[in-house]
Amino acid sequence: MLFVDNRTHFFRPLTGKYRAQIVECLRELYARLYSSMADYSRLYNREQIIEIFQEAIARAPVLDEGGRMSSPPPPAMNVSRRVGY
Repeated sequence: MLFVDNRTHFFRPLTGKYRAQIVECLRELYARLYSSMADYSRLYNREQIIEIFQEAIARAPVLDEGGRMSSPPPPAMNVSRRVGY
């Protein structure tokens, strides 16, 4: 079952403070895998997925708790810096 035990918060990332970034990441990943932008002869590795997410996060607005846009995240929030790339 989808909504039992440890999967009860399956949609939680889509309802939180960073929902715009999550939606943008999912939208971009879907576009790269299944849309006309898809390159079916290519396999994506971890670094390429991180790069796709970085591009999406840079474009997405940051929302505060009330759903209003606030300033973008500081440069220290860069995904590549956190994972050591």
